[in-house]
Amino acid sequence: MNSFLTPDSKFAAFVLPQFVRGLSLMFCFIPTNNIALGNMPKERVGNASGLYNLTRNLRGAVGLAIISTILTNDTKTFMQYLSENISSTSIMALEQLDSYTELLSGKVLNPEKASYLLLANKLNHDAFVIAINNIFNMIGLLFVFIMLLIPFTSNIKLTENVNAH
Repeated sequence: MNSFLTPDSKFAAFVLPQFVRGLSLMFCFIPTNNIALGNMPKERVGNASGLYNLTRNLRGAVGLAIISTILTNDTKTFMQYLSENISSTSIMALEQLDSYTELLSGKVLNPEKASYLLLANKLNHDAFVIAINNIFNMIGLLFVFIMLLIPFTSNIKLTENVNAH
């Protein structure tokens, strides 16, 4: 739902997707707990639950680290791609620099240098948005792949102690 963001996306563009993600998480925890602990003998459920929670937290931390690394690398890559399209002969880039210089004249000591910094910040922001969209697409594909694996899970006969966790 968030894979089509633009640099101009506002708060409202994030409300519904965030609500859907939060709501869907509630429906994810119980089935995954049941898959992980459903066939566990009664006397081992307590320890297994603790180990499961530990590994779930570790997987989350590793996942966030991977996402952060991909986001950083993709932002740099897209910044390079966007920068390649800006040259001293690019009419749009020159017009943008002129408008920034005019906007900053009398407000900073060196409006030309400041206009280049503003343009670089704009490019970096745009590259970051593209990288975020790519991350959302990757997470969506991962979700589809995991959904395809669900039919291959074993049938689980729930016991009272698993339902209590």
